[in-house]
Amino acid sequence: MKVFIKDIINNINISDEEKRVEFIIDTIDILSNNVYSQIKIYNKIASSYLLLIKPIGPEDWKIDYPIDQNNIHKQCYATKEQCVAIVRELFEKGNIDDIPGFIEVPIQDFTLDEMIAFKEEEEMMLRGEDPFLKEEEK
Repeated sequence: MKVFIKDIINNINISDEEKRVEFIIDTIDILSNNVYSQIKIYNKIASSYLLLIKPIGPEDWKIDYPIDQNNIHKQCYATKEQCVAIVRELFEKGNIDDIPGFIEVPIQDFTLDEMIAFKEEEEMMLRGEDPFLKEEEK
């Protein structure tokens, strides 16, 4: 698989190169949590990526896995260790369809955070709770 890796802080800029899974895992370990840092894994065209990994904090990462490019993406927040496991699975199986914890996000209309909030509200309603009551009203 090919990769696109960008990390301004560590002066890493790799595009359209075939890389082995171990190289990508090593890069995850050193990638800075700069807002522009990212790793894209793809087959032929970077814009049609299979997996996008972005650090969003010192210990937090966002993973984006397109199901229907520019429409429905599976996304989740993950630890560095989870990112490594997901990259390994992608290289071993060619997909990560069976990994739990992802939320389907219609990216044209919603963000991952909004979909997480919708899911929490839905779970509260299924338990018979009102998600819109303020804590002091309960």
